Amino acid sequence: MAKKYESLFNYIDYFKEAPKVNWTPVKRDSKGNFIASKPIYDENVNGFLDEFYKINRLVPNYVNVLSKIPLDKPIECYTEIELLSALTKIVNNEKNLIGSIAKASENRNIYKILITLQRYC
Repeated sequence: MAKKYESLFNYIDYFKEAPKVNWTPVKRDSKGNFIASKPIYDENVNGFLDEFYKINRLVPNYVNVLSKIPLDKPIECYTEIELLSALTKIVNNEKNLIGSIAKASENRNIYKILITLQRYC
């Protein structure tokens, strides 16, 4: 098997279980404004993110790639660039849409992407 994604495949068993993510409680600051809750990711999620950045497979034009995928196309039928684009979107969205990794983990999309990505090795 080619080594280009091997470090990501180490997390397949973890994401297969669709791990539930815990969240910090909603709080108020000193002015009474709400502070949104945030996911509390464990070492497996953090390790997966580190590996994804390390292998340098982020797709800069992921929005364009994903916009061309029919909505009814199953992840299992994605091409390699579509799979990497989907992972890029999940990782990038975490910066602005806190919890995108939690959702993709709980609905098993990260698992499906990793399993399908194995075809390209």
